[in-house]
Amino acid sequence: MGILLAFIIMNQGCSNDECNAVTTETSIDGINGKWNWTKSIGGIGGWTETPESEGYTRYIVFDNFYYSEFQNDSKLFERQYDLEIRPDTFLGLNTYLVLESGVEYTFDLMKDTLVLTEVCFDCYQLKYVRN
Repeated sequence: MGILLAFIIMNQGCSNDECNAVTTETSIDGINGKWNWTKSIGGIGGWTETPESEGYTRYIVFDNFYYSEFQNDSKLFERQYDLEIRPDTFLGLNTYLVLESGVEYTFDLMKDTLVLTEVCFDCYQLKYVRN
């Protein structure tokens, strides 16, 4: 329900080309699928972590409002999620992935690249590529 309301609000007052571009990029169909982790950057020291530096692989799967996270092909957890669009003056992004556990990420979806940014001070930005 939240995603539908967000799209209705978002589509108010923009041209057809603008609305279609935004809706396509933030729709559930655009995010569904398997995403392989390539790197994380963040923390107080601005560390960079990769599969090579950490010695394991990670991937996430979006499947119709379910988010699953895997490490070395073992499922760590599965949660329902929602996509939200709301104002954000701190990060300059307005699209959010909200897990049922309350964890939130801003996200930027660019064709085959997904960047999730944890919503907290000194948190990580996680980069994934579509499988």
